[in-house]
Amino acid sequence: FAGSATVLQGCSATVRGADTEAKALLAAASGMPGLSLMQSVTIEFWSAWAAAQRGDARVAAALATNCIARAQGLGETFYVPGCEVIGGWAAAGRSESS
Repeated sequence: FAGSATVLQGCSATVRGADTEAKALLAAASGMPGLSLMQSVTIEFWSAWAAAQRGDARVAAALATNCIARAQGLGETFYVPGCEVIGGWAAAGRSESS
């Protein structure tokens, strides 16, 4: 999958605390031309995960919401429940009910 390796490298950089590298890799993954729906949803999911790992509830929620909406077109995938968890974490982090 185009972008999948790059987005996972971005997640790895996030875990290492290399935020500048992570942001560059995540941006590169999402900016790849000609992504299929599955590829773009994969990138959105892992980008939302990375935002949650950084503690950025606003960005995590926005990416998770977008991922959920787009993943509906894929049928049964783990992206919807995974992004619901990320969105729930983001809401809790902002002291909102989910």
